[in-house]
Amino acid sequence: TITDILNQRNAISRHPLFIPMILMLLLGAFTKSAQFPFHIWFPKAMAAPTPVSAYLHSATMVKAGIFLLFRFTPLLGLSNVYIYTVTFVGLITMLFGSLTALRQYDLKGILAYSSISQLGMIMTMVGLGGGYAQHTSDELSKFYI
Repeated sequence: TITDILNQRNAISRHPLFIPMILMLLLGAFTKSAQFPFHIWFPKAMAAPTPVSAYLHSATMVKAGIFLLFRFTPLLGLSNVYIYTVTFVGLITMLFGSLTALRQYDLKGILAYSSISQLGMIMTMVGLGGGYAQHTSDELSKFYI
């Protein structure tokens, strides 16, 4: 279980495969949560014909990668590689998403890239240690749309 893994975090953090494990976990989380440069699939998925699918992707589906990092941050946060990578990728994603959203003319495109920007902000906060508050506020704002 995850609890057993977290109880052995000091031994795991000294293992020679700890850094490659971090990078592989981050690769999966970045891809699922549409972080730069793995964001390409997200606007196309939100262009589906039904607005419900766009809302579903925007509000819930992409949060799985961030939830994965929330669960493993007590273990992975022992490494500077994790902290710097998550923070840097989150900042790049946040800037890219917000600047691209400004150039969109259709509502689904604006929603897609603003969601990418919010995901980047949440990822940045995960790297800095305060991601849960941003995640909650993003969920509440999407709930009222």
